[in-house]
Amino acid sequence: MDSHSHTFELNCFVTPDESRLSNIVFKELELTSTQDYPVLRDALCRTRAIWYALGDRIYLVGDERELRNQLSSSNIDTSTVRLVEYSEMLSSRELPLRAILHSALARLMARNDFRPSIGRRRRAYYPYFDTKDGVRATIRMSGEGFTAFVKDGLQFAFDLSPEGRALLWIDVKVFTFVHFEKNEMEPGESVYVFCTNSDCPRAGCEILTEGAFLELGTGDAFSAVPCASSMEEPTPIVSKTEHKRILVPYEWVYTTVDTRTLRELGIYDRWREIAIRPAPSRYRVMQDLIGLIAKRGESLNIPFPDEQSLTFSLSPIKFTRSMRLS
Repeated sequence: MDSHSHTFELNCFVTPDESRLSNIVFKELELTSTQDYPVLRDALCRTRAIWYALGDRIYLVGDERELRNQLSSSNIDTSTVRLVEYSEMLSSRELPLRAILHSALARLMARNDFRPSIGRRRRAYYPYFDTKDGVRATIRMSGEGFTAFVKDGLQFAFDLSPEGRALLWIDVKVFTFVHFEKNEMEPGESVYVFCTNSDCPRAGCEILTEGAFLELGTGDAFSAVPCASSMEEPTPIVSKTEHKRILVPYEWVYTTVDTRTLRELGIYDRWREIAIRPAPSRYRVMQDLIGLIAKRGESLNIPFPDEQSLTFSLSPIKFTRSMRLS
């Protein structure tokens, strides 16, 4: 048998020596009494600091005075603040640590017009745009009674070390959104909003484009976007991020479907060509989308409050494997 060495490029990127998580300043803010999360969420939903609540503590990166002022205005009292070493965050507070990391990543993605998936199994984002800087991100399909978008997106996962070095795993994910001309969705079903009005700047509608859930009824608790106020039967949804009840035109509302439905719609074969690409094509798509976020640079920089950041080198990690060929 002959033995040959093959080198593979992994879709993992690592922080260089000068950029480690141990350089980020983490803080712990104590609450005088335990508060319900919805109350904290409403009080702190628009802060510059990144935070995560756990029991009677809030873990954050940023200016704790901002949080104190916001909480005080909602009649929530706070007590002491202390600095928390990265090693303690990783060993005893890994859940808040990872939540803070993903929140910083989410802000970066939002600034580049990427939207988060509703699913929680992986942190994944799809581009709201169709094309940008020569990168085509959306393929449109249509048929009798429906229209569909197929979008190339990215999913992420962090691998953390006790020394503060971080590894960022990135891969391509295909998102499929379908709008049915006849609304047969069930209340509580996850939906995505794609505004079809090209003249609308989407000002004030950003929370809608981050996903929502179909709701029952309307009532006085719902507000309406301007272009839905004159419609006879606007669609009631609850936004994922700020949990606000809003009426939108049904023509904006898309949902996700399984492969069985794609077959029934007659677009499965076209969808499969996009979803199951050969490895070289899949890697090129990933690099193109990462390039949009990294501004075609050689590193991916994730900003944190107080002018802090975490940088990943975009030089791929290489893995060499000896293989025997008979």
